[in-house]
Amino acid sequence: MERNIRNYTTLRETIGASVFVISGLLALYATYSRTDIFEKVIDVVCLLVVRPAACLWINRKSASSSQRSSAIRFIASSLLLVLLLMASPQALPQQEQRVIRVGVPVMKNSASRSVSGELERDRLVKALNDERPDKKLHMKVEGVALDATEPRDVASQADEKKCEYIVYTTLLQLRARDDPAEHRPGTMDINPNSQRGTQGPENAAMSPEFEATVEYKLYQTGDRRAFSGGPFSAHDALADTELVGQVMDRIANRVFDEVKKRPAPHAEKKDQ
Repeated sequence: MERNIRNYTTLRETIGASVFVISGLLALYATYSRTDIFEKVIDVVCLLVVRPAACLWINRKSASSSQRSSAIRFIASSLLLVLLLMASPQALPQQEQRVIRVGVPVMKNSASRSVSGELERDRLVKALNDERPDKKLHMKVEGVALDATEPRDVASQADEKKCEYIVYTTLLQLRARDDPAEHRPGTMDINPNSQRGTQGPENAAMSPEFEATVEYKLYQTGDRRAFSGGPFSAHDALADTELVGQVMDRIANRVFDEVKKRPAPHAEKKDQ
């Protein structure tokens, strides 16, 4: 009876260790199969786990129950140690972060009021550069200021500066509270909860309330059709340049969201 219990215990430990070893190997494969370090991991696992397991299997009849149990515990402990070491941040191979360069030409103006197109272009470039990298996709966006104004010159300059995308912006509307309304259908309001026209006369004179609408169009370099675009608006008691700058910040968020969805261009296209 006692011998049967020991055999059952040994069998249970063997099965448990086998499942543990297989699960560990699958986890290592899923983590490192596409990296150069995977071969080194396999070598370590073979040395500390596979070889002792094979020896245990070959000598399973001659070995005593205590020896088999000790060997199983050694194998499980070795694999656990390998897993812990390989899971540490220092052991993980650092995947190269892809930088997406987005060219930003000077903002055009078609509104009755105007602000500096160069100033708002630089605001959008800064907003793009301030976007937090996507750690899951290992991706970061980089804004690149473009000085050209004509589409052909813009495309040429973007190509010279290795830009994958170009984002054009146009100021469609910039109006004070007392100016005639020019609502455009399809405009996305970035601060819809803000209340218009709630200032008193004195506050309005000190800090007039403005409404701004900027349209963006996002192109992949070399493509004549925009794959993303639309108007964004904001209204607040801010300086006109600052209000337009807030819209540019929102456009930067949208641009990064859109380019992350796009597949990486072919290496051949990058080299051209």
